[in-house]
Amino acid sequence: MKIVHPYGTSRSKERDGKLRRVLIANSAPRAEREVTEFAASHNELVIAQWISTIDKIACKPTGDKKPTTAQQKFRDRLGEACWQRLLAGERLSWASDDEKQSLVDLWQFKTHPYKDGSEPTEPRVKGRWYGVFAGNCAPESADAAKIAEGIEEDLYSCEYRRGSNARLKTEGRIARRAKSIERNVFRKPEDAKGKAAPGWTDADIQDYIKAGDPVRKIRAEAAKAQGRVHLSLAGKVLFEHWGTVFRDRSGAVRSREDAKGDHPGMVALHDELRQVYRHLLKRTKKDTPENLKKNGQRKLPGLLPLDIHAALALSTRHRNNAELANLLRLGKIVHYSASEGGVDRTVTIQNHWPEDISGSRFWQSPGQAEIKRAEAFVRVWRQALVFARWTLTDWVSMKAGPFTKDILGGENRIDEALGRKNFDPEIFDRKLLLLFGSRKELFGLDSDDRRRQFLRGLTNGARNLRNAAFHFTGRGRLLDELGRLPGHLGEVALASAQELWSEDARGFSARLKADLKAAHVQKYLTQSQVKQVFTALAGVSAEDVPLPRFSRVLLRKKGAWGHLRLPDPANLGALEQKPARACQYTLLKLLYERPFRAWLKEVKAEKISVWIDKAIDRATKAAKRQNAHKNEVAERVIAAKA
Repeated sequence: MKIVHPYGTSRSKERDGKLRRVLIANSAPRAEREVTEFAASHNELVIAQWISTIDKIACKPTGDKKPTTAQQKFRDRLGEACWQRLLAGERLSWASDDEKQSLVDLWQFKTHPYKDGSEPTEPRVKGRWYGVFAGNCAPESADAAKIAEGIEEDLYSCEYRRGSNARLKTEGRIARRAKSIERNVFRKPEDAKGKAAPGWTDADIQDYIKAGDPVRKIRAEAAKAQGRVHLSLAGKVLFEHWGTVFRDRSGAVRSREDAKGDHPGMVALHDELRQVYRHLLKRTKKDTPENLKKNGQRKLPGLLPLDIHAALALSTRHRNNAELANLLRLGKIVHYSASEGGVDRTVTIQNHWPEDISGSRFWQSPGQAEIKRAEAFVRVWRQALVFARWTLTDWVSMKAGPFTKDILGGENRIDEALGRKNFDPEIFDRKLLLLFGSRKELFGLDSDDRRRQFLRGLTNGARNLRNAAFHFTGRGRLLDELGRLPGHLGEVALASAQELWSEDARGFSARLKADLKAAHVQKYLTQSQVKQVFTALAGVSAEDVPLPRFSRVLLRKKGAWGHLRLPDPANLGALEQKPARACQYTLLKLLYERPFRAWLKEVKAEKISVWIDKAIDRATKAAKRQNAHKNEVAERVIAAKA
């Protein structure tokens, strides 16, 4: 059940001295909304939460299956009863008859999401929550109005729970979910008190497992279970174990309050086991066929703890990991708060240690996003430097064979690599040719001394960049090293880099002419047309505006431009067979990747919005044709959503 992302985005904000998560709705005006208030008042979300509960009570067909008569009748009765409860309780609001009709259509579409497929082989009418709301009666005799009343109570007053004699929650499901989302924020130092030492003794453990070890039973049940192992399996075993352990003198199961008063250690132990399995089984996945084929048995049961002592040891590791993560997060907050207003550097903490970080903006979503961007910047450089290190290692693997040491480890490593026992000018030139091709002559490395200086400069530059990127020094150190990089490269390497850059700039026109000549433009275009194309291509600089692949644009050209005739996408073989088509395709691709990209960067947003509106309209019509299944209500719902 999605509460936030279909309807907006969430971010953490400080309210009354505490961090709370708020929702920014997708629809205008994009103002901050309390999640609790939004979940209970946003019409589409209210309907979605009612439908989610209905789906748990009355099964709907899966996949492309069509419903049975029993499924359709029960969902129809229950849907109508719930709709009347929604109206009677004034849970929905609308400003016009059209808006009301759109809500009616949405409700009808959600309660009857049927497709024209085959009938299910074993149709189920009762959902897994049917017994909680309807009892043991048959679906055809169930009181739909009473079920609808129970759904309303579950959502708005006291959340229902599965299991015999299970006590209701003190709040409705909508409010509990929303408040859980609001509390899902980073803990500030004063809130992160940490977990106290375990509140049980060895005697409590022995008393708790007198009637049997529930951890062993959960492992055994998981081994026998077919398919995916869910959290409910562990919950069922622990629920039954509670009824076995916590009983009064009359034999009745004790309430949580009574049990906690007499046996606080055993209750704490029981809660700790619940938390262990919540971590392990909350999001379990199916075993892959490869694992079953390789090992002959399912993987998950072997990952579950063997007994209660193993489970408690696992709980300790979970707690230690959580505390370590909190400390790491706290360190990042301190680091970036100290560098507020500038590029982050570790040395800044020495001069600007933040006395109070409780109000730091880095606890909130925008600050966390800034931290992630800074870390991503350094991470990209790390990857590039890893590749650089292996390239240099391969380059210096000469006479002595593979160079097994870290070439960026220090001056003694490069001295060893460039010494007489290892350095070989022929191998150097062969690697240079492999990396730079015919342009290797631009480097002017005509002596062993210049070759050694070139490699030493590259190694020194890469070493300093790696030291700045792989140690926790912040972006500032990396940016400083990038600025000092020309000095570390040395004269030979720097001159080679400048020559490559100049050659690229000089060679662009030559390469462009070669591309046009290879496309046979002189055969299919007039001289004035060739001049016009060359001017358009050579007169713009390369831009970094991201564009989809040209072939994908051609695939989606149908109906996009009525006045513009674009060719179909083609592979290399088809272009080789038709030179005229190859010429047309090459010119269009060159224009798309350079002049069009530059033009798109400068175009106004108002002009682009017109095309976006047209694209939405076209996508809406396509969705109505493909997903509505000749259903007028579905067509109206899809159009309203778009």
